[in-house]
Amino acid sequence: MKRALALMLLAGLAACASGPGSRRGERAPDGQRVLRGYDGSQLERTASPSALVAEQIALSQAAREDGQWTALRDFAAADAVMFVPQLVRAQDWLNNRANPAAAMRWQPHEVVMSCDGRTGATTGAMQRPDGSFGYYTTIWHRPYTRSGKWGWVLTHEATLATPRREPDFVRTRIGDCRGDVPTVTQNAAPTANSIEGRSDDRTIVWRALVQPDGSRQVIVDLWQGSGYETVIDDRVAAPQGNGA
Repeated sequence: MKRALALMLLAGLAACASGPGSRRGERAPDGQRVLRGYDGSQLERTASPSALVAEQIALSQAAREDGQWTALRDFAAADAVMFVPQLVRAQDWLNNRANPAAAMRWQPHEVVMSCDGRTGATTGAMQRPDGSFGYYTTIWHRPYTRSGKWGWVLTHEATLATPRREPDFVRTRIGDCRGDVPTVTQNAAPTANSIEGRSDDRTIVWRALVQPDGSRQVIVDLWQGSGYETVIDDRVAAPQGNGA
């Protein structure tokens, strides 16, 4: 219900669609380059960043109404991970955890999305109930199935000395559907200190790692037609005292 309401509230946001490609390879009847997932299934090529804005707003609303940990658990994918500050399986860590009296708040400032519209990231400002503030980044994915729905697969936040300035509008960036995207068949096996993922069409690649001293990094690379560009590079220093 909260997700449906958020989608209605954001119906006025313009959905962004990628144009036809000009690269070589298999083509659909309309002449566009056919995108294939890992399993060979044909992927959609229309990306709608407003869908992720809606998810982030719905998550924030659910956190206020249902509790922070409950909302994060309900919106998380089965294999989602989070920093606490070490990487942990989110569903295990959140299960039966008592919600804080008040919830954290998140406001998306930027959305990056794969060409096929199935994977993306939101990043922006966050505020904690204790009055501290900072930023967050959340990676989202929607399985390519008839009943597939958005779920976050990685989330983290960090404190800042100065709040992030709210933009006039949410910035959006979409992976280029043209160019010979490198062929990648699988992600590296996750470890206790690192994990990586990519969209089915390989136009988004993301990585997260924790160093032995507790410092951590989240990187998101977006395909630009001839190579990848790092569009998110969050670096969090080693915790001191109560941590970031």
